[in-house]
Amino acid sequence: MKGTRVILYMAVSANGYIADCDGETPWTTAEWNKFKEKVNEIGNVLVGRKTYELMKKDGTLADMPYKKLFVLTSNKDKFMDNEVLFVSSISDAIKILTKENPTQLLIAGGAAANTAALKTGLVDEIILDIEPILFGNGLSLFELSDYVKRLELINLARYGDSGVQLHYEVLK
Repeated sequence: MKGTRVILYMAVSANGYIADCDGETPWTTAEWNKFKEKVNEIGNVLVGRKTYELMKKDGTLADMPYKKLFVLTSNKDKFMDNEVLFVSSISDAIKILTKENPTQLLIAGGAAANTAALKTGLVDEIILDIEPILFGNGLSLFELSDYVKRLELINLARYGDSGVQLHYEVLK
């Protein structure tokens, strides 16, 4: 599985939530455009089942310029969608990509998929778009779990009027 670079990319509130308590993600247009640029650059995207269902329902999936979309689910036989590959692990997605020779996979949430990716040790980079909003409660970037990962800052950039992008290398 060497050779495929795995990048976790998420928008988060200033206090670390990826959605509010109702599952809403009121991110700025500047953030969405930044994310779409990265999706277009990489092409191969993996999301969790809940994220897939939310994005399909609200129409954002149709606006995402992916070339290949993987959905991480424990029940892949439940879904029918000819444009999507349903996988039961991040490793399965990487195996498929390795056969086709792509070099990058973008993990784009939600919390369960982010946690699964991080715990596998396959994540090479983490990109966080910090949005200028606070949620009193909501969905965390990662599920509670037992892991420690050290990060090294690669880049810090401002986007839009008040957004900040943090780009980290995951130290292995």
